[in-house]
Amino acid sequence: MLGCKSLVIVVLLGVYLGGAVPARAGGSRGVILFLGDGMGTATVTAARIHKGALEGKEPPASGVLAIDAAPRGALVRTYAADCMITDSAAGITAYATGHKTVNGALSVTPRLDGGVDTLPTVLELAEARGMSTGLVTTTTITHATPAGFYAHTLFREKELDIALAAIPGQQNRGLGDGIEVLMGGGRNFWLPKAVETGVREDGRNLIEEMSRAGYTAVGTRAELETARQAGKKKILGLFGPSHLEYEADRPRTAPQQPTLTEMTRAAIEVLSRNPKGYFLMVEGGRIDHALHGNNGYRAVTDMLEFNRAISEALRMVSKETVIVVTADHDHTMVLSGAPAPNADVFSQAGKDKNGLPFTTIIFGNGPSAAKPIPDTLTTAMLNAPDFQERAGVPMPYEEHGGQDVPLYAFGPDKYLKLIKGSMNNTDVFGVLKNAVEGK
Repeated sequence: MLGCKSLVIVVLLGVYLGGAVPARAGGSRGVILFLGDGMGTATVTAARIHKGALEGKEPPASGVLAIDAAPRGALVRTYAADCMITDSAAGITAYATGHKTVNGALSVTPRLDGGVDTLPTVLELAEARGMSTGLVTTTTITHATPAGFYAHTLFREKELDIALAAIPGQQNRGLGDGIEVLMGGGRNFWLPKAVETGVREDGRNLIEEMSRAGYTAVGTRAELETARQAGKKKILGLFGPSHLEYEADRPRTAPQQPTLTEMTRAAIEVLSRNPKGYFLMVEGGRIDHALHGNNGYRAVTDMLEFNRAISEALRMVSKETVIVVTADHDHTMVLSGAPAPNADVFSQAGKDKNGLPFTTIIFGNGPSAAKPIPDTLTTAMLNAPDFQERAGVPMPYEEHGGQDVPLYAFGPDKYLKLIKGSMNNTDVFGVLKNAVEGK
């Protein structure tokens, strides 16, 4: 989405204080990677303040998120192989494989002869060890972040081809009997043109192919709940034709879609039945999309749903489970000015030299920079879901930022020994690998 594309990932390797499932011998019970796409420090802070305001905290900035209790943390450097600022594909490749690559590439590195070298992923490593695996996202399941764990391609935008890579026994032999849980949006990429709103030109109905491979296909939150209660072993959940709705809109525009928390709960229940353990990635993917639109409200509400999913994981999982939270890229959003101490983050922070108001949330660039600045800002305007905060440089969409991103980690300290104050994003792969291998 950028000249130098970018990604934010949040890794949360979940630990629950008192889970009901015993840990597997010699290793962690589970490894959960929570990826908050676009979740830089400003997004975390804004969500904490808004949560405090919703709960009536005084001041609102004293609110608390689930990640605030993490016993381990770090700042992560996120640059790509060919650009100072990473895109989602290169960013997830660093976390999933331990290697830098070029923007746009998923778990491959280009060679001078025009070919590529395939990079094994931590999910494939987990599959090889007999663990169960899962991917959950609010974007399409073929989008860069989830795709980086099972697809190997230079072109992240080829989502029709990426969908094929998820089918057991076809493109990617490293998936063994298949990823047990796939949940998100993007049903269009799995269906032929003759079916619903499908866009496949090859005539293949990949949902039917997955059903024949042993998956229970679900398309609504009610169907997901039925599959969960029935104890299904493999679930393909495609809950929308494209990306899922923003959490600020979902109850009104798509109440049939599950929340990220509901998908996370179902995934953990399915995967944790395996005595050999599991690897799960959960992405709050649309935090990033809202930030690209200079839309602080939807970014923060999606971040708070991501926080609820983290809380649910912490509640559910065994004490041997590892949880890391990080982001693979930042955005240009910052908090500035002099808002009142009792103000929500959606507030006026001051006036510029021309006497025009500006908000606590502002952006370095983006589409709102080309719009007229209002003479006054009301509380109703500032809390409207469609409100766009001011930006500096006019751009068709706001771009990723190159700042270090936060990482938070929970779990037995023996698996988190590689975490230190400043890390490269490729080093996070080592944490995940150690947890999968029980080292």
